[in-house]
Amino acid sequence: MVKSARREYLESIRKRYRKARKKNKKPILDEFCANCRVFRSSTLPHNYLTRL
Repeated sequence: MVKSARREYLESIRKRYRKARKKNKKPILDEFCANCRVFRSSTLPHNYLTRL
């Protein structure tokens, strides 16, 4: 995935992740990992999904 496309996708995922309850966050994170082909350990919530 191209960097600019990943950033755009990340913005949409980030909004869903922030609104989700704890039990619903895992599938969102798994979806992001699968689509962007990154390891889960590199997508820790404080790194990707909760930044402003």
